[in-house]
Parts: sequence; C-alpha cells; structure tokens
Amino acid sequence: MMLSLSTARRLAAFSLAATGLLGARTAAAANVCATIDENADTLDEGDRKAAFSVLKQALGANGHTVVTSDCTETYTASNVRLGKTINVSLVSSKGSRNQSASVIEELPAVYDQLVKALDSGKVIGDVGIANRKNVTLDQAAPNRVQSDNLGYIVVGYGLTTGGDSAPGPSLGGGYRYELDRFAVDAGLRIDMAQSGAAAARFGFLVGIRGLYFFNPSDSSTPYLGAGFSFGGTSTEVSHVNYYGSGLAGRASLGYEFLRESTIRFIVEADATLPFYSMDRSSDFSNFGVSTAGTPSSVYGAMFGLNLGVAWGSNSNRVSTVRVY
Repeated sequence: MMLSLSTARRLAAFSLAATGLLGARTAAAANVCATIDENADTLDEGDRKAAFSVLKQALGANGHTVVTSDCTETYTASNVRLGKTINVSLVSSKGSRNQSASVIEELPAVYDQLVKALDSGKVIGDVGIANRKNVTLDQAAPNRVQSDNLGYIVVGYGLTTGGDSAPGPSLGGGYRYELDRFAVDAGLRIDMAQSGAAAARFGFLVGIRGLYFFNPSDSSTPYLGAGFSFGGTSTEVSHVNYYGSGLAGRASLGYEFLRESTIRFIVEADATLPFYSMDRSSDFSNFGVSTAGTPSSVYGAMFGLNLGVAWGSNSNRVSTVRVY
C-alpha cells in the first residue's frame, strides 16, 4: 500500500515525538541510589529507617527508580532534630537543598519538595515546588512580620510662609503602627506663634501618613513619609488676619536610631502643603485695621524640624516624644 507524501510526513513526525517522549521518560526513570548520612543524621534508629523509606518513596513519586547498585545518581539525606523541628538536607550531583519540618510527620512533604527542587534546579519557595499535597504547616501559615505600636506626643517648632508671622512652637500627638519597612502614623498637631512675635500664627491639623524605612533590618535607618491632613491655618499680612481650612499634603524626611531597642531617637524634617488658600477675614475680625492694599487671599505652607525620643516596654508598646 502506497502512502501519500503528507501521510508519510505525519507518521515520521509522530515517530520522532514518540521517541522523544520515550527518551524523556527513560531519563526521568533513571536508576538512582538513596542513602542517609549517618554521621550527620541525629534521628534515632527507628525514625532514621522511616526517613529512609520516605526518601525512597519521594524519589519514586518523582519518576526515579531506586536501586542498590549500578545507579546513575545518588541522593544523600541527613536529618538534624532541634526540639520538634527537623532540619533536612538532600544532596546529589545537582547540588544541595535544605528544608525544615516542624514535626516528623511532615518528612514526606519535605522530601518531596527537596527532590523536586534538585531535579528542576529550583530552590524551595519557587513556583512548582510546593503544592496542595506537600505544603508544610509553616508554608501554609507563615510567621507574620513583627510590629510595634507607637503612641507619641509632639513638641515642635516650625514656620508658616505666606504672611508676616514669625516661627513658633507646635504641640500634638498620635498613634503609629510600625512594621520592619513600613509604618502608618495617625495624629494631630497645633501650631502657634511664639510669645512676642510681630504677627499671629496658628494651625490645626489632624491626618494620617505612611512611612517607608530604607534599611528595615538595621538598627538605624533613614525614612520617607507622605500623607494627608485636614485642618485650618491662619496668618497675618500687615496686621490683617487671614484664615483657611481644608485638606493638606504632608511630606517627611527623617532618620530613626536604635530601632532594636525600647529607647529610640528620631530626627525629622517635614513640610505641610495645604490644598487651599487663606482668605482675608471679615471686617469684624479686622475691626479698626485698614485692609487697603492687602491681597484677598494668601497661600501658606508649613515647615518644621523635628527631634525626638521614643521609649517602650517589653510588650513592644512604645511612646514617642519629638521636639521640632
């Protein structure tokens, strides 16, 4: 029977594909040896025999045929018990991988992940290594990032632009929830004119901001902050009063020291930029003062330099005091 040219080509392609699949299956099913390094292993004899059986089952489940001689590859495992936790190491000519079992019953899942990681060239944690059947308790419910709850009061010193007002102090306080790299800060602040200043200055702000720590694991780290506030501000221009209220943006640049300690120090500079202007007050507020030649509204930004100290108890409850 004569075959058409197209049919012959299809048969040839199918033959090549089948040969390739067979070759891949043969390679995956290559004979391997399995052993436990008794010099490094700390399990008792019974658990060591059970671990060896689990290792052979994991190799078989991943396409290997475990033999006692004439093998093309050797997988050597060791198990080190620390309390209930067992640190497992698996070594072959492809490299080594390590994983922990929180209890001995997790050894089948751990060995399965280690074999998959070695055969694929991946590391534990990569996609395709852990699945719904071999995931460990620690992987299913990982530890959360340590956090600090910070309560703070502020004593500051700053400047409001846009008018004749002089620099003055600030008072405030709030709450901060701090992770290793990020923090959320909610608080309020009152700005005032210093005694004897040539002009008035007042501001009231309540808001929230986020902080980003550049070196989250270090004892000391610079950080950036940004957020929003709502409040009101006032100033003077030639003894004429101006008021305004609304939303404002806040940007901060700081440095925090001794983050591993319950005693911390903070250096910070910040700027508050209102999204509104301060309008000239009513004639009643400016009674007896000439408003001729003064603008109908002015824009005033607030700037401050902050110095602070923080302290806390063993419960990670920390209070912060800053001096601007």
